[in-house]
Amino acid sequence: MEQIVPSVNKNSIESTLSVVGKAFVFSKTWKIVLFALAGVGIAIYLIWRAGKKSGQKESIDYNQLPVPNAITVDPITGKVNGGGVSTADIEAYKTWLKTDGTRLADSLFINLGFTWNNLPLESVLEEARKLNDSKLIGLNNLYNLKYVVKRATLLKDLQDKTYLYYSDYQRNELVNRLKILGAA
Repeated sequence: MEQIVPSVNKNSIESTLSVVGKAFVFSKTWKIVLFALAGVGIAIYLIWRAGKKSGQKESIDYNQLPVPNAITVDPITGKVNGGGVSTADIEAYKTWLKTDGTRLADSLFINLGFTWNNLPLESVLEEARKLNDSKLIGLNNLYNLKYVVKRATLLKDLQDKTYLYYSDYQRNELVNRLKILGAA
């Protein structure tokens, strides 16, 4: 049995590759397409980098935030001083500031800054409205510590944000409570 080997015309392959190569390398259309793709890629990278930089978490010293007055006992006289809050309550308050307080402050900052959908803002305002006075003061202090450089105080942001939605009464209630509590 004889093997049949197909013959390949090397000249036709070289000329085909040459034409295709010239089309990709020298075509003005391909240069424009590649330049546009490079521009889009650079734009995406710059947007990603700016978002990453703005989204970096600030280093917050939670110890500089005021806490409710603790019960202290004068060792000499035995007199009880303070607002009646135990040290365990203060530690729980600090833990709340680091976890839920930070989450609420971040959510308020995002939703008060720009939102097309009012539902997230309504849920955050509802949650903030249910806070007791000491936690609301803590939220205000935390928000101001984190974001006053970027935009404004919590009270100012709440006053500036008006809607024709359900959340307006919640916003007004928070504004009034913050004013009563002496927020700046």
